[in-house]
Amino acid sequence: MIHRHDSSRIVRLCDPRRQYLELQDELDDAIAGVLSRGVFTPDEQVDALEADIAAWMGLPHAVGVGSGSSALTLTLRALGVGRGDEVAVTANLDISAVSPISQLGAHPLWIDIDLRTHNMSPVDLERRLTPRTRAVVVVHSHGIPAALDDLMRVAGHWEVPVIEDVTLGPGARYRGARIGSSGVAACLSMAPTKPLGGLGNAGVVVTHSETVAARVRTLANYGFTSDSIESIRSGLPGATFRYKEAGVNATMDEIQAAVLRVKLRYVDAWADRRRAYSKIYDSILDVFTNEVVGRQEISQEAIAAPRTYVLSHENRDLIAMDLYREGVMTAVHYYPTLHVQSPYGSPEKAGGLPATEGAAEKLLCLPVAPELSEGDVEYAALATFRAVESLQTQGL
Repeated sequence: MIHRHDSSRIVRLCDPRRQYLELQDELDDAIAGVLSRGVFTPDEQVDALEADIAAWMGLPHAVGVGSGSSALTLTLRALGVGRGDEVAVTANLDISAVSPISQLGAHPLWIDIDLRTHNMSPVDLERRLTPRTRAVVVVHSHGIPAALDDLMRVAGHWEVPVIEDVTLGPGARYRGARIGSSGVAACLSMAPTKPLGGLGNAGVVVTHSETVAARVRTLANYGFTSDSIESIRSGLPGATFRYKEAGVNATMDEIQAAVLRVKLRYVDAWADRRRAYSKIYDSILDVFTNEVVGRQEISQEAIAAPRTYVLSHENRDLIAMDLYREGVMTAVHYYPTLHVQSPYGSPEKAGGLPATEGAAEKLLCLPVAPELSEGDVEYAALATFRAVESLQTQGL
């Protein structure tokens, strides 16, 4: 039996309820406004959120959709990815970032990571790209910006578009620009546990390309023509039902848009707090060498917005259990890696991505959520220090 500490303190990786209570008046007002208006499918709140996010990202187009997976699926489809194609992606991800590739009949082309950042390795990307590769999906792992200059250079040499998944790091920057503004499009999941999360599933596609935005919007609205979408939304007599292609129902609803408009105003301040909380761990764990406790590196060109504080240790499972007993919640984002799991592979096929596999065996994600207090994070960092020190005392 696992015995937890007697204290009532629980430090969670994220706490949507606590975040709601911090913003309760604003969120309740936003939701009440939608309820009183009585329009719940895409309307003025979705339109306003799209404008807000496009301005915040510094890009001309944004399309609200029903989830992060929908955002990626629709973007890939808008770029013409289909059966038999390859999409370059890393394997240290949640399946929601990869299953859209499979659903289109394409195949993930697994790229190894840079062990310093846990992001896609430009060197390995250059080594593995083939004439069948139709897109590169760059996920900014744990909110640490990937090496965009090098990745864009390699993809550009092959004339392959780059899609950035910025779900884990809204507020992060690379060379002064927000992550998500380098590729042809950026996708965000806005599920409740994400750094910019609604009260249910939602997502968005932000893009430089008017063509990509228009096709994503069409595909997310059953395939209606833009004229029909506007005609139906207007409520005027004689609305037409004209289709451009066979799409899906993947639109964002008004309540999620209203909630996300409130939260978007805070996301940069939350990113600042995540950075500050990460420094608390740095200061407390600094006594351990990188050989004992590994950390992600952040390049000089980047400003991170860490979703979690990530460390690496040979005995991470023992550390995680010690922290659980102390009321500190942790995660292993993500283990096992996708390329050795059904439907993409099997454990017997391990060895093809040595850096990815090695990192996954050791990484542990610790809480830095902005709704936590500074005291919560200090408590978690000190508990981590004690767990690592105990292992050293035991010679582990």
